[in-house]
Amino acid sequence: MNDLKYRIDAAKKQNPNFLENGIKALELINLLYSQYLAADVHEKAVILKKLASNYTLNDATPCPTYRRPFSIFAKGPSCPTWLPILDALRTPDRQEVILRVKLYKRRKRGILLSLGEPFPDNYHPRKPAQYKNFVLEALQVKAFMAAHPEETYLSAAPKLNLDRKRVAKLLKIANNLPGNLITELSNCNDPKTLQRMKFNRLLRLASQRTLKSDSPAPLASA
Repeated sequence: MNDLKYRIDAAKKQNPNFLENGIKALELINLLYSQYLAADVHEKAVILKKLASNYTLNDATPCPTYRRPFSIFAKGPSCPTWLPILDALRTPDRQEVILRVKLYKRRKRGILLSLGEPFPDNYHPRKPAQYKNFVLEALQVKAFMAAHPEETYLSAAPKLNLDRKRVAKLLKIANNLPGNLITELSNCNDPKTLQRMKFNRLLRLASQRTLKSDSPAPLASA
């Protein structure tokens, strides 16, 4: 008790209004919740910025890093037994404070969060992915080889901006896929279909059809 009085006297020497300022701070904290409820979105954001220096998201729950002296009240008393002079400054009953504020979320190389203030309108959403029509490319290679029968895969590759193996694989797709599938995919602009019909899948389908055509016919039963 003597140590507490010594600390209070020392604080009064530095600031004569030490206790009065402390009581006003506690009264302000008691009124803060009602002021927050009555404020608009911008004023709520100002209150939240004064309460805490940073907010993090933990399982969809904002977790504030309180500023002083609010951090002291958020942490609670350092000892379970309050001294009489401090107990007189406490509110008689424990109060639960719920702060509600709009949380804006945006994904851009990670997650961006904004409390109380929406993101600016100059945000440009990501462009949809563009998928290549490999059947159409295969038909173009086939048409080039038909128009230039003297060309080989090796000599035609640089003129088509491809390598020799790519030319051979594209011709395999154009020559071995079923005609109805070739017709359907050559005029297809649907991104989902083009994403599903990737180059390796088309080549695998063409290879399977080649194996079936090369397999010997079954012997007729006697």
